[in-house]
Amino acid sequence: MAQWLYRVLRPRTAYIGLSVPGGGPERYTMYFAVTPVDVNHSVGWMWNSMNYNHDMSDTDFGDYIDEIVLQDIPIVESQRPERLPLDLQAELHLRADKTAVAYRRWLRELGLTFGTS
Repeated sequence: MAQWLYRVLRPRTAYIGLSVPGGGPERYTMYFAVTPVDVNHSVGWMWNSMNYNHDMSDTDFGDYIDEIVLQDIPIVESQRPERLPLDLQAELHLRADKTAVAYRRWLRELGLTFGTS
């Protein structure tokens, strides 16, 4: 069993934390930030840490993180439309889209004209 905490601290900045329910000491965290390079390209910055598996080498830990991220890249790059419309009338939204709709509203309130998923 694991408990995941996802937080979007601001647009293009997220925190993910993994902990054991009941307050166990094991913890994994990831801080992720994105820097736009141009309208269609960005650079992702990721910091990862964990306070368990101390026998895992830094190289093995990096390989593990790379394996996860390399699985996500094609999924993110295949999203359509590439530019996330902030006009909520442009798409049909279901109850399951509640978080995405709130994020789009937040981006629009900040004055952005498009977002990325």
